[in-house]
Amino acid sequence: MTRIPKISILLLLAAFVVTALACSKTEDKEEYEEKPAREYLTDIWLVDMVTSADSVSLGEPSNITPRRGYDNQPKYLLDGSGLLFSVGIVAEDLEMRTDIFLHDLANGEQRKMTDTEESEYSPIPMPAGRGFSVVRLEADGTSRLWFVDDQSDNTEVILPDTVAVNYYNWIDANRIALLGGVPVSGDEKESWPVMLQIGYVNYGETRPVVEMPKLSRALQLKPGSNSLTVIRENEAGETELSLLDLDSLEFSSLAKTLEGSHFADFIWTEDPFLLMADDRTIYRLTNDGWLMVRDFSDVFPGPITRLAVSPDNKQLAMVVWEVPLEL
Repeated sequence: MTRIPKISILLLLAAFVVTALACSKTEDKEEYEEKPAREYLTDIWLVDMVTSADSVSLGEPSNITPRRGYDNQPKYLLDGSGLLFSVGIVAEDLEMRTDIFLHDLANGEQRKMTDTEESEYSPIPMPAGRGFSVVRLEADGTSRLWFVDDQSDNTEVILPDTVAVNYYNWIDANRIALLGGVPVSGDEKESWPVMLQIGYVNYGETRPVVEMPKLSRALQLKPGSNSLTVIRENEAGETELSLLDLDSLEFSSLAKTLEGSHFADFIWTEDPFLLMADDRTIYRLTNDGWLMVRDFSDVFPGPITRLAVSPDNKQLAMVVWEVPLEL
C-alpha cells in the first residue's frame, strides 16, 4: 500500500476547503452544530503555558469547540479577554462558508461576529484596538483584506487593489505583511506569482518583497525586533525559518524547520521562545536545535496545524484535527 506523506494529505484537504469557501449559504450556528461536517474537521484547544528563562511547560488542554466541523485560525484579542476564530458553516449539499466567532475566555460563551453571504477568515484584532481585520472571499473569487467594526455594522476594504490575499499579519498600524498572488496584466489568476508583500494602509498599496513558491502561512514578528519570521526555501532547496529585516528587506537564516512540519504553524512567545508543531507534539527552538515541550499524542486525535499565544503569555491556542491522519 502506497504511503501518502503527511504534508500531501494536509495540502490536498486544505485545497478542498479553499474551493468550498467559494460557495456561500446562510445557516444558523445551531443548525450547523447538529450536522456532521465532512470536508474539514478541526477543533481549537487551549492549554495553560508557563515560561521561565530557559523553559516552557504546557498543562492539560481543553477543547473549546467540541463539535464536528471547521473551527480554525484562532487569534487572541489585544486585552486577552477573548479569542476570535473562523467557523465553517456547512450546508446539506456540502457547500461551506465561514463566519467569525468570538470565544469569551471568562464565561466560555461564543457569539457570531460576522454574518454575510461571503466567507471571512483569518481574523486579527486591529492594532488600534477597535474591531478586527479579515480576509473576505468575495462573490467573484477576489480575496481582500477588510475591516470589521465590532461596535457597529460597519465594514470597509483595507487595501482595495490587493485582490488575492492568502495569509497576512499586522506589522504596525500602517503596515501589513501578506502573502498572495500579484496580478500580471493579461494573465489568469491561476498563474499569478505568490509573493511576500508589505501593504501600506496609508497609501492603499502593497510592495512586493520576494516570490514565495511555497506558502508560509505564519507571518510572525519576532518580539523585541524589527524582523518578520517566515518559512521559505533557501538556496540549497531546504525549508527553513528565516528572518526578514523590515528595514533592509534582507533575509537571514534562523533554523531548519522540523521534518514534515512545513504545513504547521509556528509562534513566538514574549520571552521570546519560538514554538512549532510537528504532528501532535510542540517543540521549541534552542541553541542546540529543536527541544520537545510536550507530546499530546495521548490526548489529540490528529495533528496540530495552527498556534496562537495569549497577550499575557500564559495560554497557548492550538488547532487540532478531529480525525487521525496517516502519517
